[in-house]
Amino acid sequence: MACHLCYSPALKTKIPLAFLTLALAASAAPGEVDITSPDPVVSSEVYTTALQPDGQLILGGSFITVGNTARFFMARIKADGTLDAGFNPSLNNNVYCSALQTDGKIVVGGFFTTVGGVSRQRLARLHADGTLDAGYNPQASGLVYSMAVQADGKIVIGGAFTSVAGVPRNRVARLHPNGTLDTVFNPDADRTVRCVAVQEDGKIIIGGIFDQVGGTPRHYLARLHADGTLDTGFNASTDGTVYSAAVQADGRIIVGGFFTNVAGVPRNAIARLNADGTLDAGFNPDVDGIVLSTAVQADGKIILAGTFTTIGGTPRHRLARLQGDGTLDTEFNPDANGSVNTLGMQADGKVIVGGLFTSVGGTPRGRLARLNNDQTTQILTAPSISRVTWLRGGAAPETLQVTFALSTDDGSNWLPIGTGTRMAGGWELNGLNLPTNGHLRARARTITGQYNGSSSLLETVASYSISISPSSAPRMIGLTPLGGGIFQFGLSNPSGLPFSILGTTNLALPLGSWTVLGPASEVAPGVFQFTDADAIHLPRRFYSIRWP
Repeated sequence: MACHLCYSPALKTKIPLAFLTLALAASAAPGEVDITSPDPVVSSEVYTTALQPDGQLILGGSFITVGNTARFFMARIKADGTLDAGFNPSLNNNVYCSALQTDGKIVVGGFFTTVGGVSRQRLARLHADGTLDAGYNPQASGLVYSMAVQADGKIVIGGAFTSVAGVPRNRVARLHPNGTLDTVFNPDADRTVRCVAVQEDGKIIIGGIFDQVGGTPRHYLARLHADGTLDTGFNASTDGTVYSAAVQADGRIIVGGFFTNVAGVPRNAIARLNADGTLDAGFNPDVDGIVLSTAVQADGKIILAGTFTTIGGTPRHRLARLQGDGTLDTEFNPDANGSVNTLGMQADGKVIVGGLFTSVGGTPRGRLARLNNDQTTQILTAPSISRVTWLRGGAAPETLQVTFALSTDDGSNWLPIGTGTRMAGGWELNGLNLPTNGHLRARARTITGQYNGSSSLLETVASYSISISPSSAPRMIGLTPLGGGIFQFGLSNPSGLPFSILGTTNLALPLGSWTVLGPASEVAPGVFQFTDADAIHLPRRFYSIRWP
């Protein structure tokens, strides 16, 4: 029998209500402007949008004012859509990409050479309040277009530079979390790298206008091993610039840009590759212009942004959404009147867009807008004291690098409990020994920005309570002789209680004198399997299980 559970969502007060949603219905049709959000009116192009866990939005671009307030190339918008008056880094040139670190600091890249009047060559890091981190100074020799954060905190950067920290690095490099150069990583692209995407297995997709990587021909698209060497088995060359790359949950790769074929097969501006780099033959949206950014939803739908005006011959002005098979989603039609450079998705599924437009769907919006979206589902809970699950669906953004944390004092302090693994419909973490009551936090990275070159962090917090009945305690469910004196048996443990497997050859001994065996392997949630290979050496063996 399953244990009895009590679930109720509870949020830290600093997180807007929208950030934990159970079957949240959008207030308007998907793709329509969220008219409840103010229009900050950005003076020029927005290139990067990165969302913080508290719902605030980091902007980068070529602007010098936001809402008639001076903000040079970078700003922060509060969750309610108003300008954060206390955040003012003040750069001297364009910001193209940004990445949030788990400690709240913000790494930025672009074409700038000063931050707050202090020399910083195209790379810098800010404290959470927007002030410069004086100890972080990698110094790229040329423009930085894109950055991707690995699970270990290292950051892969792509651009037009030829050195980093004074060391030769052609267009792609990797930084340690403290900003120093990773001297082992040196892919060596011969021309500009526009986009960088990190796969869950640590391999790295790069796209741009290059023709060689490490001296080997690779036209506009390549994949690297985690150490920076070329993945020679991946060769999906295109005939034009690759501006964006996004990895789906199933490992397939969405690439966008300004090309007309992939691997010699006609594909206009967007294509999907299988995990091995071969073309997904059934995916062919047919876009008539440039695709600059893509965003993948948990339900598999794909949002596109760029300069295009039709998808598959149907009018779609700079914004569109595809079904999971690549066909046009006819219900989503924002209709921007100018280029859309960047996409970002809130935890509640709403879509942040930035670019050069002045209206979306006929509603005035000065280079930045928030769009309504479809229903989302997010459920964070503990089915047992050994397991945490985070189920996500609908228009919720696709996530990576999920980590879980536990609080036993109503969210005042958090203890990391592990890294999630993918499961059907979301993420899970097993092998825990949770208290029966507490709060859980799931934090994840999402990919945003022009060229998919920036990254956001989102989080969900929920309370849980587990009531354990005697019938849910661990029990044996089968004993199978495997031959040769080896035995295997199963255990059911839906409560998640920690348990020990005991064995003895003398049934007269008290239980405290039995030998502790193990470990058992969890073959399904709450179902374990134990194989006693040592039984072959014994005339007989008795088994029992013990739990607190």
